[in-house]
Amino acid sequence: MGDIAGIQSMVADLTKMVDGPNPDLSKCKDLVNKLKIELVKCPEFQPGAFLDNSESKKPLILARQTYEKAAGLSILCEDIDGFYRNVAVLKDFYFDYSSILPPSESETLVIALQLLLLLAENQVAKFHTELELIPEELRDNVFVRFPIELEQFLTEGSYSELLASKDHIPEKSFAYFMRLLMVTVRDEVAKSCESAFDELTYPAAQKMLNLDSVTELEQYSMNRGWILDNSTIRFVKDVEGLKDDRKIENAVFEMIDRSLHYAVELERIV
Repeated sequence: MGDIAGIQSMVADLTKMVDGPNPDLSKCKDLVNKLKIELVKCPEFQPGAFLDNSESKKPLILARQTYEKAAGLSILCEDIDGFYRNVAVLKDFYFDYSSILPPSESETLVIALQLLLLLAENQVAKFHTELELIPEELRDNVFVRFPIELEQFLTEGSYSELLASKDHIPEKSFAYFMRLLMVTVRDEVAKSCESAFDELTYPAAQKMLNLDSVTELEQYSMNRGWILDNSTIRFVKDVEGLKDDRKIENAVFEMIDRSLHYAVELERIV
């Protein structure tokens, strides 16, 4: 039988470790694993258990807190699969037990993080499926509203608005998935460049790909196999390119509006 007092103390320790500065990730993982083992021993998790009072609900609340911290730990470890596994368990607590357990203060944060990760992985259809499951009253929450607004920017091709959002995340745990989203969007824009142009000047490409320096641009170009020639990037495509720098600058932003993959996929869904 699980020791509720001991479990409660372990959850408090885990919370302090995960939320603190420079957490020891290995120790946090060990504590999460120990907690999961102890929680399974609680009679409230056995078949046929009755949850008819506050004491019988306590192990469920502690389990929910454990998986919430485990989800946060997965982000710190950059473990996407682990994050999804923890969120899958949390959905049972948030939705299936919503009439039994008191609301969790972390629910909207977890929901928003999953939505953001789905955007970062270009899973637009899954994003909308998950969004439909979210109660209407939660969609105006500051955390949940953030990925919803990002998806709107992507659909509209508002690339500048999207880029500005990365500096205004509502909570620090959004940072990792936001970086992944920036990479995904950059790669989609790069694919569009390869299809649309023979070549681009360094300034045009750097501005379009939102890279901070020429060094970053050159490294990114080499990673994609682009040819660098006298401050010009050549894509080696058998299409008629735009040669005039001014035309290229204008076409860059028109192309963003037309060809962001997110908007194309969303149209197919609708």
